[in-house]
Amino acid sequence: PDTPRVGLGAEPNTIKRGESSTLRWTSVNVVSCKANWNNEAINTEGSIEVSPTRTKTYTIRCIGIGGERVQNAARVTVMGN
Repeated sequence: PDTPRVGLGAEPNTIKRGESSTLRWTSVNVVSCKANWNNEAINTEGSIEVSPTRTKTYTIRCIGIGGERVQNAARVTVMGN
């Protein structure tokens, strides 16, 4: 019933170099989250703009209320690299 979940998406998920993509994430039944684009704790939901220069996979990892670990990933493809 209290299964922790985290979702992460990139919009758009394909860009040209120099363009940006928005990462959006939401989670339920988690107490904290960290992401590979930031070494500090992040909000359990939010969004951030990224401008990778080459194709990159962004990951978010969260810890559930009971200590379970959940994660999700979104890839931003940069065309022409």
